[in-house]
Amino acid sequence: MTKSILMTEEEKTKAMMEEEHKIIGGFMETAKTFTQISIGALVLSITFLEKILGQTEKIEVSFMLLLAWIFWILAALSGVFYQYRAIKWLEWLALDSKIIYEHNHVGDPVKVYPYQVYGFLLVCFLLGTLSFGIFGAIKIL
Repeated sequence: MTKSILMTEEEKTKAMMEEEHKIIGGFMETAKTFTQISIGALVLSITFLEKILGQTEKIEVSFMLLLAWIFWILAALSGVFYQYRAIKWLEWLALDSKIIYEHNHVGDPVKVYPYQVYGFLLVCFLLGTLSFGIFGAIKIL
């Protein structure tokens, strides 16, 4: 006798939640990586000024360097916010699917999809890196 390939609604819901967990887990790992790289870039940009450009006195912060720092800070903050939103997203899916019960969970006043936050994280990281690249090229050339 062969097992029916038709899934019940409950089985479909559980399978969907498992896949959502896997996907969001991958995004969370890369968000952590981008957050760490952004923080590292902030620190290394200071080292770049001191060790590569030889600035020992008060550092003059150019517009491009300031932009890089702002974007890297935004990338780091949005990486942390993404992780929060991803968990709240999974919680909402579980509540909506009746896998978990609402009385155990607090409502979610911020209705921002985690994927929007992740996109913002990538844009900020790339703009920070681009700004620093332009800054470095101007200083070295």
